[in-house]
Amino acid sequence: MQKELLSVQSAVQEAAASSVSWRQSVRTLASDRATRQALLISLGLMVFQQLSGINAVVFYSGSIFESSGGGLLSPEAASIIIALVMVLSTMCATVLVDKAGRRPLLLLSASVMGLCLAALAASFATTTPPWLPVFSVAVYIVVFSLGFGPIPWMMVGELFSPAAKSTASAVAACCNWTLAFAVTKFFPTLVGVAGSAGAFAFFAVVCFVAVVFVAVLLPETKGKSLEVIQQQLGGRGKGSSPV
Repeated sequence: MQKELLSVQSAVQEAAASSVSWRQSVRTLASDRATRQALLISLGLMVFQQLSGINAVVFYSGSIFESSGGGLLSPEAASIIIALVMVLSTMCATVLVDKAGRRPLLLLSASVMGLCLAALAASFATTTPPWLPVFSVAVYIVVFSLGFGPIPWMMVGELFSPAAKSTASAVAACCNWTLAFAVTKFFPTLVGVAGSAGAFAFFAVVCFVAVVFVAVLLPETKGKSLEVIQQQLGGRGKGSSPV
């Protein structure tokens, strides 16, 4: 415990003592291999978070339930249930993320989200039980809130050195917000072109691609110091494998 406290104290003092300019931070992002890898992972997680269709599901949940023919609940009641599920799941995520680790939760999150979106696409394409759309969206929200909701933001804080963290955080946030706007804005257009089944099938495919991305590129950061994480990202030492 004493060793861990000294390590944390040293990291805090180092961060406080280092006054990194924006230009220096950009130079670090461009020149350091570990930082470039961290940026690739962070941006990838942000892309998959938004292209998993979360904003489309949340903002259009009422019309989704109505259009899919799921008559078990009214669109208003279903939307209230989804909001409650999201709040409760996010509270559980704060406990699970440090017990289960980042990689397992992200892999579980992306896999189950893909299955739920595929089921939702099927509910638009063919006759399915009336409870399937509500169930699919509820489970989708649960696993999103446990994995791809909070963890991409957490990884931005864990992957970067103090010299690059501020600029990398700004780039990742800009990427996330831009994609959030694009998905929300153009989801009706996507539905008009590909149909509701095609739109949710697209989001499902993105989730399955996210599984591969996490499995191949993302190192586990649970319980590891910044130095060890940077060695993994830079391909140095025994911890270079993401597994």
